Parts: sequence; C-alpha cells; structure tokens
Amino acid sequence: MSDDIRVPAVVAAGPLLAGFTAEFPAQRAPVARFLAWLAARRGFEDALDSAAGRDLAVRRYLRVGAGDGDLTALRLFYRWLGLGAPEAGLVPDDERALTTEQERAVLGAAARRGSRAYALLLLALDTGAGGAELAALDLGALDLAEWPGLVTIGPGRTVPIAGATRGAVTAWLAERRLLACGDVLATFVTEQAPHRRLAHRTVAEILRAIGAEAGAELGGGVLRCTAGQRLARAGLPPDVVARRLGRRPGDRVPLPPRGREQLDLFACESGEAPSVPRSTDEAMAPARRAP
Repeated sequence: MSDDIRVPAVVAAGPLLAGFTAEFPAQRAPVARFLAWLAARRGFEDALDSAAGRDLAVRRYLRVGAGDGDLTALRLFYRWLGLGAPEAGLVPDDERALTTEQERAVLGAAARRGSRAYALLLLALDTGAGGAELAALDLGALDLAEWPGLVTIGPGRTVPIAGATRGAVTAWLAERRLLACGDVLATFVTEQAPHRRLAHRTVAEILRAIGAEAGAELGGGVLRCTAGQRLARAGLPPDVVARRLGRRPGDRVPLPPRGREQLDLFACESGEAPSVPRSTDEAMAPARRAP
C-alpha cells in the first residue's frame, strides 16, 4: 500500500477482502478470519502497510490458534497486497516454560511479597537471568539513563529490559535506598539489618516461595525457558535469543510441538497493554516478605 495513505485495518478489511476474494475465492475464509481478528485489536495499525507490521500481526495471530492452512492463505494474501510473504511461522512451545495461567499466578504471588520479589521475578522473566546472576547484580549494572533501560548480567552480556521490568526495578530501588548504605553495591539486599547482598540461596528461596504460592515450579531453568520462548515469539532470530540468554547459538535445545499460548508480559514488543500489575501496591495485601 502507498506510504502516503495509511488506512486503518478496521476500514480497509472489507474492501481488501472483496478484492482478494475476487481473485482467490478458495482462500476467502482464512483471510476473513485474520482480518476480523486484526480489526478487533490495537497495536497492529501498520499490519497492512509494512513488512514489520505484517510479521508482528501474523506471528501473533498464529499464536492464538491459527493453523498451517491459515499461514498458507496469509502468505498468498500478503503477496497479493504487494508486501511479500510474511516471515513468520509457528514457534513451538517449550514444555518447561510457564503457561499463561502460571505466569499470571506467579506475577500476582511475587507482587504480594513486595517490590523486591516482584523485581527479581520480572528480571528473570525478561532477561532469563538465573538466581546466581540476580544475586551478583550490582547497581552499576543497571543503565536506566534511557527508556526503558539496559542491564549487564555478567561479563559481556548487556541486554535491554522492558518497560514493565524497569517499573519493577525502580520501585525496588526506591525502597532499597531506605535500607542500604552507599557502600553496599548489590542491587538486591536483605530487608533486615545489617543489609547485605542477597545470597544465591536466598534468591532461590524467594523464587521457590513465589512458585509454591502460585502452584508452579520455578526451579530447573523454568524462568529462563519462559524468557527464551517469549523472545522467540517476539520474532528475534535464534542467535539473538541465545545471546540474550547467555548461551552460545549452537546450544539451543529442540522444543516439543506447539500447543499453548504464552502470556504477553512486555508491551514494548506487542503494542498491547502488559498483563502485569501496574505497581507493586496493587497486589500486596497482605504483604509477605522473604528474609
């Protein structure tokens, strides 16, 4: 479509479907389903105007139950539209990753435990950082000068964070300033005096407690697998996902067949509102704190 005229999907859907159906009547049904889905959602305004918007919309649509037959029809539709076939496919589920319901449950459980637990969980879900990496995280590893920010997790591994994660981290930092003196470099410190760096064991205990309350197992790399699956579904190439998670590209583990939808945690990649609490105060009654 022209760069000078951008018609909203809800307006363009009908005429486009009619024109496409006139040439490819057998493919009308799957394309009609896609256009109806597109018109009912925000965050995909350029899905019919740009290659990036095309791939984001098709990738998200495939996640919510579309099949291979629909992808074939959408490839034909986008070629007809002049944007070329979408570079998107079905991202298989990792059976080790949290399901949508489990993610919602652990987010709520973490928020009820206070800003420290919530920040730990969001960093793990966003970056794939493990317990030892979170315990070793220093204040100097946080770069919040520009939105939404960066975090350095170990040597040579600096990764972007999402807006939701930045909010969780800054909420904890505001509380941390009341606890720790300037000579304590650790981002995560104990809440009882003397305020020292959290031990790896304590971080693991906090995450286990969150999982126990939510009815989900958070050990054994579950949070890292969940982060990796989210990055893959956001369209990042496998080698970029591997680097974000601190792995070598060749270390990828084959994933089992697709079958579950994953919770959309970070709005910066979807264009939609994040499904996480807007602040730690929303779910902190009563607040239960770890050591």
